[in-house]
Amino acid sequence: MRAAADRQDKNGGESVGVPAREMLADMLLELKRPADALAEYKMVLKNSPNRFDGLLGAARSAQATGDTGTAQSFYAKLAGICGSAADRPELSRGQNLSRQEIAPHSACRAVQKVSMGCASGSLRSEGRA
Repeated sequence: MRAAADRQDKNGGESVGVPAREMLADMLLELKRPADALAEYKMVLKNSPNRFDGLLGAARSAQATGDTGTAQSFYAKLAGICGSAADRPELSRGQNLSRQEIAPHSACRAVQKVSMGCASGSLRSEGRA
């Protein structure tokens, strides 16, 4: 899979539905290797900086490694590109992270406000319709 991802990075693959490197990152996250997955998601985001699934995967990977600051940064960027009327259940995870896992230090408040700005009252919690 890594060889396919490297080849796609070299030759381009914008027309592909899911980049091979993102698939590799998804697999690594499923295999409980979040640090490796995060490195791959970061590479995906170099080529496609606003890719929803890349940002979400990076946020989840960072959160799984215990790096809540990095996770919140990815969730905040995700929220920023979605707009205030976004109704994606995945966004609620970022909101919950900012409320539950990040201490309300002054340095974190700006990030929390950014992520909360994308929230609409109609967001559903992840896994519920």
